[in-house]
Amino acid sequence: MLRLFAFAAVVTLFASGHVSPPAARDRPASGGLFCSSRVRGDFDGDRRPDIARVGSVRRGCGTRWTVVIRLGAGPSLVHSLDREVLPLEQTRMCSVGCTAFGAHDLDRDGRDELEVADATPATGDAVVVYRLFRGSLHPLRRRSGMRRQKLMLLMYTGSVTSGSWVVCRDRPEGRRVIQVGEGYGTRSDPRLVEVLETAYVVKGETFRYLSTRTYSRRSSRVGSPLPVPGRRC
Repeated sequence: MLRLFAFAAVVTLFASGHVSPPAARDRPASGGLFCSSRVRGDFDGDRRPDIARVGSVRRGCGTRWTVVIRLGAGPSLVHSLDREVLPLEQTRMCSVGCTAFGAHDLDRDGRDELEVADATPATGDAVVVYRLFRGSLHPLRRRSGMRRQKLMLLMYTGSVTSGSWVVCRDRPEGRRVIQVGEGYGTRSDPRLVEVLETAYVVKGETFRYLSTRTYSRRSSRVGSPLPVPGRRC
């Protein structure tokens, strides 16, 4: 249990500090959304604060999950999340629930991408990234070679044996998004941490795969996440 608490602290560190807690299920928040949460960002790049709210239009929050973006200058935008299907067992997004997770500029173009967390994994969140383009929200997809593109998921999970989260690293050629996965030690070697890093770059509406790196390190904190280079985007 202590291991899980330690991982939760790391995920909290990486999460945005501008996310509101979910609203009560039986009372609609601003905009008529139940179970809602919100995040501030600059989604259109005009340097004015925008607000994105994620919630359900139905009491009980079983379906009809929706994103409403109120731009600092311009009309509000509405996007239904029910149309998205997660690669995780081909489940409909928000079947368990969704929250506004963060707003970060993943490619240094001056516009924040909206991150929406789906609570499908039992030990954390699968985060879908959205970009405002030509007046509507578009989910970013993953491209690897000539394979068919799928909805891109950034994983934030934690258990007594493993954990995953995301960091960004800036390079002269651009910003890289790194999905980190760690497996914590075994009985024979409890201080050994196996690390998997998968690097992507955001181009337009696509996460383009760059490389995968695996390595092992030893940790003095048994069962706890091992810091890696990079920072929250």
